[in-house]
Amino acid sequence: MRILLFLAIITLSNIIIYGQCQTEQSAIAFPDPNLEVVIREAIDKPEGAIYASDLNRLEFLDASENGIEDITGLEYSINLEYLSLEDNEIIDVSPLSGLNNLTALDLSSNEIADASLPKSLINLKSLDLSNNQITDASTLSNLTSLESLNLSGNQVLNVSMLSGIVT
Repeated sequence: MRILLFLAIITLSNIIIYGQCQTEQSAIAFPDPNLEVVIREAIDKPEGAIYASDLNRLEFLDASENGIEDITGLEYSINLEYLSLEDNEIIDVSPLSGLNNLTALDLSSNEIADASLPKSLINLKSLDLSNNQITDASTLSNLTSLESLNLSGNQVLNVSMLSGIVT
């Protein structure tokens, strides 16, 4: 009986470990070809599949002025500390979830109307959302580590809820 239990535990462990390895080695698809070009240049991988392990090396990424519309795939760049996506055509910023190490983020001059950033951006110190289409910035009040926030060029009428978060 103990041998069967031991074998069952070993089998389950192998299945779990194999599944995690497969996930880490699954190719990442970038729906936006412009983002993929920037990523390939940043990781110095002109061809072949891109894996999470390739993106884990990224700490700095400047993807400004590249006509990027979809940032899906960036969520695997978990060690990013600085990210500039200035002057693109981004609407949805939800793929930034999980980027807990991000301290500086430039999303200026995009198509962003919803300022709801993922709650996982807990270490964000500098945020530039200037020149977007934002009217309500109240969702930014959860970013308690912010030291710098730029909302100029938007149509935000009330920023009083942000007075306590930017030092």
